Amino acid sequence: MKRWQVLGIRLELAVVGIGILLVGSFGCDPTPVADPPHTPPAPTPADPPVTDIPVLEPEIQYVDSDPQAGTSAAVVVAGYALAHTAQILPLDPQGDLVGEDSLDQQLDQVMTNLEAVLASVDSGMEQLVKLDVFVDSPETVVQVRQQLPEYLGERVQPAVNWTATPLPVPGAQVSLDAVATVPDAGPDQTTRHRVEAIAGPPDMAQVGVLPRGGAVYLSGHPERGEMAPATAKSLAFLINMLNEMGLDRDDVVHVRVFLDAMDQADVVRREIAAAFEGQTIPPVTMAHWISPAPMEIEMIASAAPGGTAAETVRFFTPAGIDPSPRFSRAALVDGGRRIYISSRYSPEPGTGEEQVAAIFETMQNLLEQVGSDLRHLVKATYYCADDDSSRALDLIRDDLFDPERPPAASKVMVNEVAIPDRSIVIDMIAVTPP
Repeated sequence: MKRWQVLGIRLELAVVGIGILLVGSFGCDPTPVADPPHTPPAPTPADPPVTDIPVLEPEIQYVDSDPQAGTSAAVVVAGYALAHTAQILPLDPQGDLVGEDSLDQQLDQVMTNLEAVLASVDSGMEQLVKLDVFVDSPETVVQVRQQLPEYLGERVQPAVNWTATPLPVPGAQVSLDAVATVPDAGPDQTTRHRVEAIAGPPDMAQVGVLPRGGAVYLSGHPERGEMAPATAKSLAFLINMLNEMGLDRDDVVHVRVFLDAMDQADVVRREIAAAFEGQTIPPVTMAHWISPAPMEIEMIASAAPGGTAAETVRFFTPAGIDPSPRFSRAALVDGGRRIYISSRYSPEPGTGEEQVAAIFETMQNLLEQVGSDLRHLVKATYYCADDDSSRALDLIRDDLFDPERPPAASKVMVNEVAIPDRSIVIDMIAVTPP
């Protein structure tokens, strides 16, 4: 889309303005969903689908990289298995918080723990393609940004996403999760690894490996009620949806939870453990949100490519659910190059309409630069700090997205975003077209 078209969108947003009511303040703008049925037994594994999707050679491309900052506007990756870590916290091997009053000590412990987790799957800091950094305030972002190059060096510049949130350990100021390439061919199915030297539940993995080939991104699914039963319902819905796609719990690589009370983190962990009883629990990340629902859960899973070379991503809506033109319940990546985009936010402060229009203008320019477009977005996380930005986001999605293929998404209302003087930040994953 050309710049004049995006500017036209700004005008349309201004005209429609506040006349549009917010559809919902949580997650993926859900309509009420009936309680999911009991999760059926996993389907009998079938032979891999016949496909003509080519196997891509290993490739990593840093786009608009800044070696001094240690980051890139986007990272394009293909041909690798990908390690997805759990949320890495500033805890020592005994599970005690390090440097309660020292961000420097906490960040150093987080990076030490991250190195150990990546090493457990033969990866490392130089294989990083994406970092999601969770901080207790926008002010902490500034300090962490200054120190990141000390840990990353000049040879790797991952995409970096920033989230302001209370953390699941009292006193923690910083945590992160990461995506990194795994050398050689990697495993041919999802694997999960527990690192004994890192504090955490004994049955929960700190890293899962997504094999080369396909992947599934599930939109966040909220449920109302008390935290424990709501979490159980959300997990059952998502696992049931995986079953509809011919997948199972074994295929899950990563679980992300948005919850309204971080002191309920252990309750959520127990329900996740119950949902994955009998196997190592997938890596988990937690962040705060504001919503009538106490929590929302999204997942990443592996899947053998099942489409054709004519397309690199398919979109899925489960039976009994009305499709939305703003988000898909799941995006199935069959091919192409994965594009991890750093946090997008408006270059300048402004109204919600102005910020959203500026974000999508810069995002479209970046996608064009790497050979992709809005029809090949696969996973979005929208952090909105006020209703103005939330409404503007809904309007621009209605206008820009192909209603037959919007990305899987979570829309998260928060107290503040990680960038000062802004009210919306967007994290995005895309793929290249055939």
